[in-house]
Amino acid sequence: MFEKYENEVINLRREFHKIPETAYEEFKTTDKIIEYLKSIGITDIQRVEPTGVIATIYGKGNKTVGIRADIDALNVCEETSLPFSSLHPGKMHACGHDGHIAILLTLAKVFMDNISSLNGNVKLIFQPAEEGAGGAKVMLKNGCLSNPKVDYMLSAHLWPDIETGKIDVSYGTTFATDSHIEIDINGKGGHGSQPEKVKDVVYAGSQIVIALKNLSKKFKEKNINHVLSICSFDCVSSHNIYKDNAHIRGTLRALSENDEKTISSAVKETVNKILTENSIDGTCEVNYIYPPLVNDIQTTKIIRKAIEENFSDALIDFGSVYAAEDFAFYAKEVPSTHLKIGTKIKEENLQLHNSHYTINEDSLILGVKAFYYGVMSLLKE
Repeated sequence: MFEKYENEVINLRREFHKIPETAYEEFKTTDKIIEYLKSIGITDIQRVEPTGVIATIYGKGNKTVGIRADIDALNVCEETSLPFSSLHPGKMHACGHDGHIAILLTLAKVFMDNISSLNGNVKLIFQPAEEGAGGAKVMLKNGCLSNPKVDYMLSAHLWPDIETGKIDVSYGTTFATDSHIEIDINGKGGHGSQPEKVKDVVYAGSQIVIALKNLSKKFKEKNINHVLSICSFDCVSSHNIYKDNAHIRGTLRALSENDEKTISSAVKETVNKILTENSIDGTCEVNYIYPPLVNDIQTTKIIRKAIEENFSDALIDFGSVYAAEDFAFYAKEVPSTHLKIGTKIKEENLQLHNSHYTINEDSLILGVKAFYYGVMSLLKE
C-alpha cells in the first residue's frame, strides 16, 4: 500500500528543504503546503496568521486525531552540497522539519486516497516557530484543537541517534524542560595595571561558571536527572582593560517541573552568593520556556500496539532526551504521544542543528506508516 508513496514523500522533503524559512516568516512554505492540500482534494483549510495552517480530513466517525508538523528552519548556513540545498542564504532545514512537513502531507494523501476506510477525522496542524519562538501557543490560541474537537494529538521528530527503520515510542517524559539562564554582572572597569581599583567581572564570572558546574555535579549525585550548561561568557576586552560588565548565558534542562524549580532556585542562590562575596552588583534570571513533554500512557499504549501489529521490528524504547519540544503544550491539553523516527546515516551521523546535517530518506515513509496505523487505531477507540 505504501510503496507508491515512497518517492512522493522524498520529493516533498527535498522541495521544502530548498526553501527554509525561520519563525513566522514561513510564507513560501505555507503557500506550498496549502497548494498541495488543495491538489489532493482537501477543502477545509484554515490559515492561522501569519504562517500556520490547519486542515481537516473528514471521515465517517465523530472522533478526531490531530497531528502536528513543525515547519520552521534555522539560521544556519547550509554546507551539505546536496543538489536540493537551501536557496535561502543563511537559512537551513537543519532540524528535520522539512521531513516532518513531507511526512504529514504524504499521510494526508494516503488518507484522501483511502477516505472510505477512515472512521473519524484527521486534523493536520502545520505549526510555525517551533524553534523557541512560541509557535505552539499561537496555534492553540487560535483554536487548533477545536471545530472539530481533537481527542488525541500525535507528533514526531526525525532523530539521528536512532537507527533508520526504528521508531521510539516511549512512555512518560520523552523531552525535557527548557529554561534560559541569563546572568548580568555589573562591576567597575579600569586599567589592567591597577587591579586593586576595579570590581573584576571576569573573576566573579569565572567563579560563577565553576560553581554552577559543581552545583550540577551535586544534583547528579542525588540522582536528579538534568543538564545545566553554561554556553556563553560575554566579556570581550583588551589585554589591559577591565570591563565594567559581563554577561553569562546558559540552559537548564530537567525531566520534571519540580526538578526544574529546585535546580533553578539553587542556580539563582549560587550566583547571588558569589556576587555578594565579590561586592559586585548583578542579576540572575532563569526563564522557564518549555515544560517537559510527557506521553499519555493510554494513547502511547495504543500507538505502540499499532506499530507492533504492523511492523513489530521497528518499535524501540529510546527514552527521554534533554532536547526540548513545544509539542509539550499540546500534550498538556489533550492525550498525546510523540514519536522519534530513526534517521541514522551510518557513514556520517551528523547531529541536529549542524550545517552538514541530513537524513536517511528511507526513514520518511516509515513515519507515514506509523502515523497511519496509529491514527486508525485511535479512531477505533
